[in-house]
Amino acid sequence: DVRVIIIVGYAHDIIFVLKAANKLGMTNGHFAFLTQEFIQAEFNKKDKELMQAIQGVLDFEPLLNKSDLGYISFSERVRAVVKTQGYPQTGKDANLVAAQMYDAVFLYAKAVEEAVNQGMSIEDGAGLVRLMSSMKWIGKSGEIKIDQVGDRLGNVQIMNIQSGEFRQVGTWWMTKRPQLDLAEDPNNDSQIIWPGNPSSPPVACGRQYELCQTYSDAIAKITLMALVCVAFLFGLLVRLYLYNRTNK
Repeated sequence: DVRVIIIVGYAHDIIFVLKAANKLGMTNGHFAFLTQEFIQAEFNKKDKELMQAIQGVLDFEPLLNKSDLGYISFSERVRAVVKTQGYPQTGKDANLVAAQMYDAVFLYAKAVEEAVNQGMSIEDGAGLVRLMSSMKWIGKSGEIKIDQVGDRLGNVQIMNIQSGEFRQVGTWWMTKRPQLDLAEDPNNDSQIIWPGNPSSPPVACGRQYELCQTYSDAIAKITLMALVCVAFLFGLLVRLYLYNRTNK
């Protein structure tokens, strides 16, 4: 039985939350932690507390072909702009965010162009979303497909933190058919490591533990409800007794 904790935020905030969870004993095998693009973080591997806190975290990152010549060329241009403008640089790849922003602007521009060609108003947001939903192409940030409500169905690589290293353990193919959307990484024979290193994979129990009910849990709930009813009836009888005694 496990509770799934989803953490979305900047890297330093995620580290703060994970360290706090570790101090509270939440890395005991009963909690699973999911993060988004945490791979951009820089870790001090000499920090034993940090290494223990992040062990077993599952991180979701957009699937990119970083060996693609188009992406390499785009990355070089991004680095050149960063250097020319004097922006702060890190040892991590910041080109992913730039690629996502580039594709977002490009998507909007294509939708506006199509709206003008069809005689539509470019201020019709719902109309622009409908036009976007028919678009699909390979952008700077990977394969792009837009659903009916305007959300991107991007493919995601699932990374598992093991001894301070990110290892790909699966891929979430959101652009494919639902029955084929999740697959283990065929090139990685390493198993997923969960926080606390439990002997068997954890089972999600839901926000209210509703998916992991046992016979003892049901008995405990029935007993608690019975005690509450008894306490309520006892209180009602006491009030009735006091009321009758006062009116005599």
